[in-house]
Amino acid sequence: MMWNAYGCWVKNVKSVSPNRNHIWLYQSAHSEVRDSYFFGTKNAATQSYGVESFMTSDNLIINNIFQHVTTPMMTGTASGNVTAYNYALDMYYSVVMNWMMHAINASHDTGTGMNLFEGNETNSYGMDLYHGPGAFPTAFRNYLSGRDGTRTSNTEVVGIWAYNRFVNVVGNVLGTPGYHTVYEDSRGPQGRTGSPNQSIYLLGYSGVDESLNSGIAYDLMAVTSLLRWGNFDYATNQTRWNASEIPAGNPVPGTQTLPASLFLAAKPSWWGTMPWPAIGPDVTGGYDQAGHVYKNPAHVCYDTSAKNADGSLIFDPVQCYPTGPADTTAPAVSITAPAAGAVVSGSVTITASASDNVGVAGVRFKVDATDIGSEVTTAPYSIGWNTTGVVNGSHNLTAVARDAAGNTKTSTAVSVTVNNVPDTTPPSAPSNVAATAVSFSQINLTWTAASDNVGVTGYRVLRCQGAGCAPTAQVAAPAGTSYSDTNLTPGTSYSYKVSAVDAATNVSAPSAAATAVTQALPPSTFGLIAGYSFSEGSSTIAADISANSNTATLSGASWTASGKFGSALAFNGTSSFVESPDIAALTPQTAATFQAWVFLTSTPAETASVFNKWTQTADDEYMFGVSPNRTVYLAWQTTGGATWGTGSYNEATGTGQIPLNTFTHIAVVRDGGSLSFYINGNLDAVVSNVMDGNPFRGGLGTLRIGGQGRGARNRFFAGTIDEACIYDRALTQTEIQAYMNAALAHRPAAPTNLRVIK
Repeated sequence: MMWNAYGCWVKNVKSVSPNRNHIWLYQSAHSEVRDSYFFGTKNAATQSYGVESFMTSDNLIINNIFQHVTTPMMTGTASGNVTAYNYALDMYYSVVMNWMMHAINASHDTGTGMNLFEGNETNSYGMDLYHGPGAFPTAFRNYLSGRDGTRTSNTEVVGIWAYNRFVNVVGNVLGTPGYHTVYEDSRGPQGRTGSPNQSIYLLGYSGVDESLNSGIAYDLMAVTSLLRWGNFDYATNQTRWNASEIPAGNPVPGTQTLPASLFLAAKPSWWGTMPWPAIGPDVTGGYDQAGHVYKNPAHVCYDTSAKNADGSLIFDPVQCYPTGPADTTAPAVSITAPAAGAVVSGSVTITASASDNVGVAGVRFKVDATDIGSEVTTAPYSIGWNTTGVVNGSHNLTAVARDAAGNTKTSTAVSVTVNNVPDTTPPSAPSNVAATAVSFSQINLTWTAASDNVGVTGYRVLRCQGAGCAPTAQVAAPAGTSYSDTNLTPGTSYSYKVSAVDAATNVSAPSAAATAVTQALPPSTFGLIAGYSFSEGSSTIAADISANSNTATLSGASWTASGKFGSALAFNGTSSFVESPDIAALTPQTAATFQAWVFLTSTPAETASVFNKWTQTADDEYMFGVSPNRTVYLAWQTTGGATWGTGSYNEATGTGQIPLNTFTHIAVVRDGGSLSFYINGNLDAVVSNVMDGNPFRGGLGTLRIGGQGRGARNRFFAGTIDEACIYDRALTQTEIQAYMNAALAHRPAAPTNLRVIK
């Protein structure tokens, strides 16, 4: 710990598995942590940090390796610090094994600002709200891949929570090709929702993914105050110089030329002869797909160092960061296959032999001076080459080896002749196509594989709708011999044919047709555990048309003839509700649907309840309604525990706004850990993995419609509610759309005046 330290330094240190952190810069200034290696933390959960800064300024954290550390770079209350040219991997988090932690946490406490993060290679950059927001940080020329091993949760690249303002993101390379497909998940002008884990930017929420924690509303200013300029991202596959991403009131930069560094006047002496700068949209020939990233010295040190059995480095700072004369000896490299003069076709493996007086950092392969794929950083050095990408004839193969000092050597060219004979033979037609209706909206197809003189690469599925139709419209291109066709219309005939395709795009004749009829839609009472149509028109009670017959009693609510389907109940927004007894059937398991038609007459000051089994006690179970932002809202407690803000006890909302003074259908579907929000039958938002895998908690509170009125919370609904339903299953969008457009079907009344006639 550096406590009240000034002008101190840590250099060439290996630190293994401490408690809270490896280095704690506490109330310290003008100190350095550099050229060191940090492995593991004992907690691997909360408070498991690499270098943690708290109440600090003017410190430098540079050229370090962080491995198996939960949060390597943790910034608390700090300003004027520089965190630069570090390499971090395997952010181990034992609480949720599939959860990716942000290697760079740029703000974890209130009062954090004016810090620079430059040239780092790692997974992601985040600013949270747990202890308050931060402002005015800058992320410059970092490579943030958004990936860490096989983890697939919390994998946004840049996550900026609510009330973190005036962030500068400039000149970075962001995302992983093929994985990050959404540019921005936000409620801002260019944002979209539903795919937080596949997003480059996740902005403005007050919790993980798209959640809002502890009633903290969505913060649009986290989006509008964000400055973005000259970043290359793999969602759009372009470098963005967009004036619309400069906050209002700020001048749009007049140049697309970026400085090499924001705090170094020139390439530092310890950098060697590697490319400088190493990361940015103006960098070419690097190891990522677009060629915008070279490894920084810390990354090279990790790659070239020997490893222990547990994967940790046998760290030798003298070897990694020599202080003696610079290495000026280039590697030796030669192509070993294919041989000079070889005639090649199809897919070929090119191999090379490389050596160096210190160590080879990587080998790039070229065909006619054009790179093939990314740099290969470990021996044996080889890469696949699809020769069909070049014209037939003579081509030169070379390999370029690079060492840690940046010295390079190009091999002697090897000349080969490419001779690819065009494939014009189509595959055979697939056979034994079978279509099976497995639900009211899905038909599964299977078929026997086709054959080809070279090889089948995939299939095309053709479909038509209606009895006796001829399939001509392509609906899918699966690689294998099966396909599930979803989102179909219930009780409808569909016919299919399948064709095969080879690598030369030759298409076979279509197969024989196969036909199936989707199953009929289940009745709206299937799985219904509470259903109130409010069709009585006048009474002190409201019937439950589900099999539970759990009659509700009116308390201040009044009947209106202006419902969605005939009569409905009007609620005054201050004291009225409808109440039915608590029964075991009202507690769904891990699948449920809440839905109703609502006519909201004013924006609620607090959540307006539609269904409420919430008492502000350990008996809280669920609350479905409309948030103060007029979005669809659900709060829940499962059997997993009573800690607020966790997957067992939390809240979530949709994104679309519910209009005033018009009937709107709202629904929330729970399917395991995910919630889907619907407005008027249209999917509004999906919040994945927000709930744990446990059933709803069986609380003892009664079921109230239109208000809470207990536990010192009102949560009354102002307006009209009609056709209010709870299901113990996850309805599909097709079912929601069908059921919302018809009044609830009443069960037949029991016969009366039964007589026996002799």
